Amino acid sequence: MISCREITNLLADYLEGSLDPQTAEALEAHLSGCRTCDNFMATYKTTTALLRELGQEEVPEELKDRVLRFFRERPRRPEEPS
Repeated sequence: MISCREITNLLADYLEGSLDPQTAEALEAHLSGCRTCDNFMATYKTTTALLRELGQEEVPEELKDRVLRFFRERPRRPEEPS
């Protein structure tokens, strides 16, 4: 049986049709018995559809440069790899 936590990790693959049949069936069984996950899936589907409709906007070159500069110049925390 798939847990609620696992649903969030599998949802994108499920909606793209890339899950193996056994996992997809287990996910569907969970959704049919879990109102919270079923509602989450409905919200996820709606959100992704709306985002696709928005399309992509080109980021201004100046903003790209500023963001890259910020990440290059910020001090690294000790646990961050170089």
